[in-house]
Amino acid sequence: MINETTHSSPIVLIVEEHALLALDLETILLNIGVGNVHIAASADEALALLRTTKIDAAIVDLAPRNPQSVSLANAFRVGQIPFALASTFNTQPPRPAGLERCMSIEKPFTEVELKKALRLMLGNKFGSSGK
Repeated sequence: MINETTHSSPIVLIVEEHALLALDLETILLNIGVGNVHIAASADEALALLRTTKIDAAIVDLAPRNPQSVSLANAFRVGQIPFALASTFNTQPPRPAGLERCMSIEKPFTEVELKKALRLMLGNKFGSSGK
């Protein structure tokens, strides 16, 4: 069951297996005006969260050769949830099939880069509340 609570600012899901990186990203997102952040340490956790929680956008660090990466991306597409891949893909193997054209955000993150990505994913929903 999806939580239908109305929020005035976006709800963003972070999928990141490294806790410190996830917490750092969460801090930046909250500082730039994201109203609520959920963190999942794996694709399986993220898929479970999507079944119970309304998510407006996601920032996902996906392992390029992990088959769950494609399953998670497909779940975002079915749910019409915009997402960006967060990684150092320039130094890793190619992305899995179906993820070649996804928006990406390079690590380390900056507030400017994250604001830009959120505005592209969320349009006015972020632009009106983003600091």
